[in-house]
Amino acid sequence: MHLYQVAIQDCKNYFSQFPELYDILLRGTSCEQESLIENWSDIDITLVFYTITPELLRKINGIYKKLSDQYNFKISITIVTKKDFFSSAHHHGIKPLYYNKILSGAISLFNKEMPMWNIDFEYLRFDCSSNLAYLIHELRSSYLKLDVENKKAVEKFALHLLKRTKHLIRNAIYIESGYIGEEINKELFTEIFPDLDFTIPNVFEFYKLNWGTLNNSNDEINKIIHVVLHIAEQVYECSCKSRNEWIGASDDQNTKIQKSAF
Repeated sequence: MHLYQVAIQDCKNYFSQFPELYDILLRGTSCEQESLIENWSDIDITLVFYTITPELLRKINGIYKKLSDQYNFKISITIVTKKDFFSSAHHHGIKPLYYNKILSGAISLFNKEMPMWNIDFEYLRFDCSSNLAYLIHELRSSYLKLDVENKKAVEKFALHLLKRTKHLIRNAIYIESGYIGEEINKELFTEIFPDLDFTIPNVFEFYKLNWGTLNNSNDEINKIIHVVLHIAEQVYECSCKSRNEWIGASDDQNTKIQKSAF
């Protein structure tokens, strides 16, 4: 049995003991063993509880530490209540609302039915726009706190940066086109960002497939961080202009509003 499958079974065994538990979901590549890539893929699970209390979270914290010590890959856990999960405006973790359309493909380990989320596209675009801002500010803040001389910390941040920037690009594409997918659509990327390097999506493909086999020095990893941060900033900046046009405002109008305040 693949080690990822062992970890999934351990999660099911550990968390099934809670009477408050409604369901356990496998999300993303966790649903397809053939899609799991060693040293890149996480196990993404969602725990759906009838109620969540500080005591419950404390117990889950102990199990999470045990799982983290047992496996050398990340096990990402999102915790929600059943009421929230079945809400029309459910935000799954820090994901934008449109992610629920991907979430509908998750696997219930208890064979429960998934909710059906149906929200107007314009509302989803606004929500996704807020998520873009969250992502870029989180990346900037994390980089400001990074010890660039600590190779282990640098490697961890680089992997985080690659995945978060990929999410940022997917979100920017969704806002412009409504396209939903786990991977960056190269054709849409070129169409939406004609002034950016059309090979940018290849960066994320390359590191996804090769991250586990790379043996880079700390300086080389810091260079990767520099390149990917630049990509994130470029995409966000282009998206800002596009979003201003979409909501009927302009940079000039915003400047005039700011000046009139003084």
